[in-house]
Amino acid sequence: MAIKTRKKAEKKEISPKEYRGFIEGIELEDIFFSKASFELLVPNRDFWREKTSIGVTENAELLERDSKKFVVNHKYNLAISNRTDKKEKFLKISANLIVEYSTKKEITEEIFRVFRKINLPLNTWPYFREYVHSCIGRLNIPPLILPVLKRP
Repeated sequence: MAIKTRKKAEKKEISPKEYRGFIEGIELEDIFFSKASFELLVPNRDFWREKTSIGVTENAELLERDSKKFVVNHKYNLAISNRTDKKEKFLKISANLIVEYSTKKEITEEIFRVFRKINLPLNTWPYFREYVHSCIGRLNIPPLILPVLKRP
């Protein structure tokens, strides 16, 4: 009996020079919220006096691409929870941002893997930070200032 084995597809890496060349040829054309929400999960705002933990997750998906443009959906989720019991959530804030770029060179999967980690958050994070700040203000709880995003 023959045993078939599959080689894992090797992910091609791009060189820093190739990535810089791609970045030099793009422009941000449009950015907007496609979905956004916030939810206070406790009956009052006293949770802010508790020791809290703040967690932010993100995910990006390439929606469209061709030789002249590409469109990305960038999702952010923020949760404020009890520092000692992470399952006890006090507040959730989420946002989906649609970002459209023009490009001189078509984006590849290899380039997108790097782009989604480095450049995309630099473009979208300020929008999410402002949205979080606005939501916190509407809830009339003490301000929450999210840090500046730093990428290598």
